[in-house]
Amino acid sequence: MNLFIIKGIKIKINFLLFPFLFISLLMGYLLELTTIMIIITIHELSHSLISSYYDIPVTEIELFPFGGVARTTYYLEKKPREETIIALAGPLSNIVLFILAKAIGKYIESPIGIYEFFLYANLSIGLFNLIPILPLDGGRILRSNLTTYFGIKKATTVMIYLSKVCSMILFLLGLWFSIKDIRYVYIILLAIFIWMRVEQQDEMLDYIVMQEMISKKVNLLQLGKMEAKYIVALEFLTLKEIYHEFKVDKYYIVTVINTKGEVIGQLTESQVLQGMVEATVNTSLETLLVSLSKGKELNKVFSND
Repeated sequence: MNLFIIKGIKIKINFLLFPFLFISLLMGYLLELTTIMIIITIHELSHSLISSYYDIPVTEIELFPFGGVARTTYYLEKKPREETIIALAGPLSNIVLFILAKAIGKYIESPIGIYEFFLYANLSIGLFNLIPILPLDGGRILRSNLTTYFGIKKATTVMIYLSKVCSMILFLLGLWFSIKDIRYVYIILLAIFIWMRVEQQDEMLDYIVMQEMISKKVNLLQLGKMEAKYIVALEFLTLKEIYHEFKVDKYYIVTVINTKGEVIGQLTESQVLQGMVEATVNTSLETLLVSLSKGKELNKVFSND
């Protein structure tokens, strides 16, 4: 459900949040939940502000029971460094709010306990989001740094496994504490929520990588230049095997050799990606070179092999 629009960004509530609003109303915690929603909205708007600075437009912010998400036209930011800075903006906004509230707290009046709750909520949300698991900001920061060394696919795969392990540990802790006090059941729900979000990342992994490769080509055309990296590969290797070596911040040139070590051709990153689209990911480098040299469509060449 849409709430309002700020600077062209839609602020909306996910339907899963309504049961929590109803329960909070019954239990007398509606003011606290509203405070949390305001803090999360500011948190996500901070991400959006920095995203806009890097020309990554944010289309909407959706509030969930355990957080929010700022949706952009890019799944990931254009560069690992930019993703780190954008991810840090959220927790930093919580720290700023905490400091400001501390500074002016004695000059304002608030309902009993709300001032202390506001401080506690900002500190908790800011620190919790720095935990290095997806989809939290800390996970995005760690993935962006891993991407520099291992590429986006390997980095995301590592983060998915790490996040699933952490969510299982969180679930077990929630189960243990809930036996003693049912109020800790929210930890179980949080663990389930994190697991579901990580599953979404897993399902979209190939799409994530392909989108980043396409956006890299767009950046190359816009800037007119990009740092290149060269790979030497044997002719029988598949496009998929080469594709896994690609990273976001460099443009790749693949020199193909035979078993004698003789150069039989050269492929650009764009040609490898096009080959994956027109044929299959298991097409060999040699087959792609043959199709390009004869000027034929790759899918026809592949089907005749």
